[in-house]
Amino acid sequence: MTVKDTLLIVLWVIIFGVSTAVSYKVYVVDREYAFVTLIPCDPETQTCFVATCDPQSEASLEDICLTVEEGATQRYFSYIKKKMKNVEQCDTRSEECSPLVCEENEEGCEVISCDEDTLAEYAREGTECSEPGIPEEEATELIPREEIPTAPETEPTPVPRDEEVLQETTPAITTPATEEPAVEPEPTHNLPI
Repeated sequence: MTVKDTLLIVLWVIIFGVSTAVSYKVYVVDREYAFVTLIPCDPETQTCFVATCDPQSEASLEDICLTVEEGATQRYFSYIKKKMKNVEQCDTRSEECSPLVCEENEEGCEVISCDEDTLAEYAREGTECSEPGIPEEEATELIPREEIPTAPETEPTPVPRDEEVLQETTPAITTPATEEPAVEPEPTHNLPI
């Protein structure tokens, strides 16, 4: 082997070693990567993703419907994007794990509800958005707009101008005609005038 070949091999070994070390630090030590997974969603109060879970249907999504209740034909869910370092380690086969939620001020955590953009980005064929419902305890009878009472219209009270106030309270002070008129200061705000 020539010196050139030896240097090339050494260079490749160094590049491979550095990239392996950086990957190990990010993915194992720091767990500084984000993942997206399903979380339960309440269709009564939220806009959820809806998957068809009918085994007879071609659109049935078997992996999403694994945990659906027996006899149910739809599963309502949202997605959560969370950093792995913020997830408590838990073995779902031997114990019940706490549900994934975004803690207050948690960096890199986001609950993804269903809308046109997220449906196109995250969902697969056979998934659609649900319509948010109104919980029964919050439901009230809606009043048509025509029947809503309005306040009677009143004319605004005129505000007295400065000259009127001066005439009523104090005598006018005259200034000599030789003085230049006072210049109003420029406004200090940045709003348009």
